[in-house]
Amino acid sequence: ITKSTTSPDGFGNSLKVDIASTNTPTGSQNALIQTKIEGQDLQDLAYGTSSAKQCTLSFYVRSNKTGTYCVQIANTANTKYVLFEYTINSADTWERKSVTFSGNTANTLNNDNALGFDVNFHLATGSDDHVSATSTWTTYSGGSYKSTSNQVNLFDNASNEWYLTGVQLEVGTV
Repeated sequence: ITKSTTSPDGFGNSLKVDIASTNTPTGSQNALIQTKIEGQDLQDLAYGTSSAKQCTLSFYVRSNKTGTYCVQIANTANTKYVLFEYTINSADTWERKSVTFSGNTANTLNNDNALGFDVNFHLATGSDDHVSATSTWTTYSGGSYKSTSNQVNLFDNASNEWYLTGVQLEVGTV
């Protein structure tokens, strides 16, 4: 994993995942890029109330391996997640992706520097962690990393690469 100057217009750098050796995940083996957001930074979402706000996650992605990938937002303190599929349509081309999810009216977020959200960009997932995509908060069991069975295995070829930049989490549908 390195910083790369390969980036879409308006961005100077990206995160690059360069596969060095192949692997086929089994069971609950997972490969993903993750960022953690503290609960105190998410309080304006009003989770746990009837005013819980809808959010949109947008990002730019590129890979030489086209197909279906998954992005998951998890609230591990409450064992809840939302899970989306997105498709890389054209090899070696920057594509902007966007997913919108509902606010969680049932569960609050920690109001401190403890974990609020994990944002997980899946690159390969073992079959034990395959579930259906969902845009509503869903309870998980048996580990917090989930993707659909459509998730590509980026690790199936040592020449595969995956890039990410411009990640934004915003209140609302844009």
